Amino acid sequence: MSTLIDSAAALVGEGNIYIDSPVRGLQELPNNRVRIKSTGPTEDFDKVILAIPPSAANNIRERPRWTFMKEASLRSLHYEPLYKIGIRFRTRFWEHTSAPCLGGQSSTDLRFRWIVYPSDNVGAPGSGVLMLYSWMTDAAHMASNSPTDRIRLALYDLNKFFEDEGVDVFEQYMEHFDVAWAVTYAQGDAQFLPGQFTRFFDVARRPEGNVHFAGEHLSKHHTWISGAIESSWKAVKDVLGDDLLKPLGPAARPPELPKKSLLRKRVDSMESLVVPAMRPRADSGVSMNSVDSLMVPPLRSSNWPFGTYGRRMSQLLSEAAQGMKPLQSM
Repeated sequence: MSTLIDSAAALVGEGNIYIDSPVRGLQELPNNRVRIKSTGPTEDFDKVILAIPPSAANNIRERPRWTFMKEASLRSLHYEPLYKIGIRFRTRFWEHTSAPCLGGQSSTDLRFRWIVYPSDNVGAPGSGVLMLYSWMTDAAHMASNSPTDRIRLALYDLNKFFEDEGVDVFEQYMEHFDVAWAVTYAQGDAQFLPGQFTRFFDVARRPEGNVHFAGEHLSKHHTWISGAIESSWKAVKDVLGDDLLKPLGPAARPPELPKKSLLRKRVDSMESLVVPAMRPRADSGVSMNSVDSLMVPPLRSSNWPFGTYGRRMSQLLSEAAQGMKPLQSM
């Protein structure tokens, strides 16, 4: 997914992207533009997409008071504690146990509840990474520990999990990175309480004037990256006012159009969907010969549309960012 992000950033222009600049104010101006005040620059925009968790949006110091139900959704949407740690080991020892783990996950009754095994580069020599997850009360317990204690607990329990295999997890350990989302701006991951989805979901993702909203919590696939992608797709469609910009998924088909239309053409037995690409600003440093559209074939048989689609989109964006020449249809 980093390839997709880096390629999109190249199209927008890195000079137009500010990181580590928390938003302190959001103001709706009389001319219908929206002013963003941050620890970086203060700028005015025609449209703004707030792609942040409701807890972060609610904590913007100066912002408009929106409709009653929108305010209620910002205050009330439930976020559960979530903890994740990735640990890199010298070898992929879990692939050489008495019951090899070649992808998938294990559930445990230890301090971490899930071990996720990588399904890429199975059997490859060299190092590998295991992902450990905890939710709810278990995640809250882990977050209460110092970073040093968290890795010690994770290695201790992981060593216990593999002790019958004769694996010394401590000797295999190389490095790690963890995130306790409960103590960040996000405060966890979206998990609607009973009645909240019906009451808040539609109003939470509804635009307020020229302010639009996106995030994994505003998708039916909440708590996962596919939800973030789907939600951003909807927000862009709303900003552009383009009903042809369909959500991702096998069922996302463009409406019937004349055969000679530039918006759709048949390639063998597969239909191509046109995805409008962003035009960089004239002062962004990016060539104005960038693509006007990307021809992306939706996969008809994929049960999980975002992975393969994302990889193909990453490839197309990467090619566009490198050459900045119009892409041909597949």
